[in-house]
Amino acid sequence: MTSQSASTAIPGLDRWDTTREIRQQPAVWRAFAPELAGIAAEIRPWLASRAHDEVWFCGAGTSAFIGETLASYLNRAAGPARFRAVPTTDLVSSPLSFLRPGARRLVVSFGRSGNSSETLGTLRLLDAHAPEADRLHITCNAESALARPMGLGPGEQRTILLPPETNDRGFAMTSSYTTMLLSALACFDPAPPDEPTALLARLADAAEGLIRRGFADLARLATPERVVFLGSGPLIGSARECAL
Repeated sequence: MTSQSASTAIPGLDRWDTTREIRQQPAVWRAFAPELAGIAAEIRPWLASRAHDEVWFCGAGTSAFIGETLASYLNRAAGPARFRAVPTTDLVSSPLSFLRPGARRLVVSFGRSGNSSETLGTLRLLDAHAPEADRLHITCNAESALARPMGLGPGEQRTILLPPETNDRGFAMTSSYTTMLLSALACFDPAPPDEPTALLARLADAAEGLIRRGFADLARLATPERVVFLGSGPLIGSARECAL
């Protein structure tokens, strides 16, 4: 990898998978941006043609926080669809609290591994109780359940497979979190600030500057006893993910 982030390694921090995966994000975004532009060009007309009135963003843990960010942001715009963050842990334990008969529903499932018990339970639940629901799977693992066609009913399915580099090895989700979020925004944002290739290039430049400055400062600091992350609106999910 030939990027600015690779040339600013701090040996003490780079012994961790998580640190290396934080650093790689700008390069991952730049490389994936042209492909994402093509994906969004296919998904956006499909979404418009299906005219969903209810969109669920589903996942567990970090993937649920992606849904919180998206629902809060997208519900600000006018439009027929209402967006909802539905944690898969809640859905599989109490499906009747969420399923509303007659809704034109799209279920968007996020998964780094795409094989968690909550993910598999959600897919089986949809087969049994909402086979008419459309599905959009966004995953970092090409060998996962989310990467395969699964629906047994009349609902349609689309899949967005992210680059293998986003299938993080570290316990914390870094490249997987940001790239799944950016991919969903490329498909759902009704008024994006720019097309994906240009936007991800700008984000990569900004992230490289932040990493270059911030990691050097972090390496000099003692480990804090307590860290507080604040966020409101669409940033609540991001704050919760940072705390996690």
